[in-house]
Amino acid sequence: MFSFIFKNNYKFYFVINLFYYSVFSLSFENYNFSFDTSSKMCYVVSKDALKFSGSATPYKFVGNLSTKQFQFPGCIPVKIWLLIRHGSRTPSKSNINFMRTVLPAIRHHILYNHMIGKGELSEETINMFKDWSMVIPKKPKLLTEYGKKEMFDLAERYQKRFPELLPDIYSTIHYQFRHTISDRTKLSAYNYALGLFGSNETNRLTFPDSFDDRFVLKFHKYCRKWKKHVKNNPEKFIEHFEFLIGEEVEQLSFDVTHRLGLNETLTFDEISIMFKTCASEFAWNNKDSPWCHIFSLKDLEVLEYESDLKRYYRDSYGDKINYKQACPLIKDMLDYLTNGSSWPQAVLSFSHSGTMIKFFSALNLYRDNEPLTSELNLQRKWKLSTVDSFSSNFGTILYRCHNYNEDKVLVLHQETPVILPGCPENDLCPLSILERNYNYTRNNCNFDKICGNKRETPSKTETSFDDVIEKLLSLL
Repeated sequence: MFSFIFKNNYKFYFVINLFYYSVFSLSFENYNFSFDTSSKMCYVVSKDALKFSGSATPYKFVGNLSTKQFQFPGCIPVKIWLLIRHGSRTPSKSNINFMRTVLPAIRHHILYNHMIGKGELSEETINMFKDWSMVIPKKPKLLTEYGKKEMFDLAERYQKRFPELLPDIYSTIHYQFRHTISDRTKLSAYNYALGLFGSNETNRLTFPDSFDDRFVLKFHKYCRKWKKHVKNNPEKFIEHFEFLIGEEVEQLSFDVTHRLGLNETLTFDEISIMFKTCASEFAWNNKDSPWCHIFSLKDLEVLEYESDLKRYYRDSYGDKINYKQACPLIKDMLDYLTNGSSWPQAVLSFSHSGTMIKFFSALNLYRDNEPLTSELNLQRKWKLSTVDSFSSNFGTILYRCHNYNEDKVLVLHQETPVILPGCPENDLCPLSILERNYNYTRNNCNFDKICGNKRETPSKTETSFDDVIEKLLSLL
């Protein structure tokens, strides 16, 4: 850590054998080049930091922004079930405090050392740091203006693709809106509604009591076994810990420290908070942050993998309880698709990253052949930057296919068709296959038994401690 903030001191050493990049194999439009005039060596800083930001990745980098309608001859869409993560938000309180404590001092040393000829940042980036100051969001985990726009635009695109399912006039016959207790999901639902109906129609819309759906949309907050045996159990994160003390992270610390021209070796936590600030400042200011211009492609791959590895063991395939507890949401989706009713035509649910990741894992999506380990895996399917960005969304659209005399389903993730296990490629998936694949999960969904909860069916007034704290913070 920095001696001007923390205790540990390390001798600063200069890079002699820096890696060479083949200039002709790189896309020049995606990189900035800065030169050390004394050694004539070229250091590559990627412009793509936001694309590697894990669950804080802006949706515009992963979503299908086309509004072209899906056409399936002989089939007509009859209803839609959407699960949507809230839009871009401000950072957590702990991250805001760490940013405020660490970043101004690091900026000062970057600029000072640049004046005396240290560091490898371009003049453009240095000028960005000169203009930079720490802007503190009013509240933590609050939906930003950019996040509101993500929701508005998302609704407009879905409506253009499925106008018969998402009419621009609100009706309880057509629509069911659901969200969690958090203000950011409620505001996401509201801004999604604005995209569908406009302000006049949306202002008369009444959202249902969020408590009714808390065990469906935020089930992990009520799963005691998951909290005890996974979330709060250090033994579950051994692979993640070994990665943090491994060669890739050590090299990351060395490279970023040298690139910034600093005298003290940066810790991973310090580098991580710079990386998070890159995405966070875009989310709350919709501006390019200087902290986005200090990482190489290799740095970004390491930072992304660290986040993926941690969430893999906390929320995904790293433990069965992570995805088994998502059965209420699987059941909710299947019950809606198979209930034989055409109403409501659209069920729109707004939730959180933890819910989305566990749900995707319960569907067996993006599962690698081998578990993720402390060895950097660049070929993995499980990448939060594409799987779980801000405004991440998953949809199942039921089609009535008269030519085939059966119902079929279009499955969308990030507004792009995806193939669930057992479903045909390049075609709608028969509803019977979805039932066959997930009926066991639906029919054996005893949430309290799975989670080791002490009593069956928690009362309607029960709320998790995390939800109580979050609601109180939103009122400050």
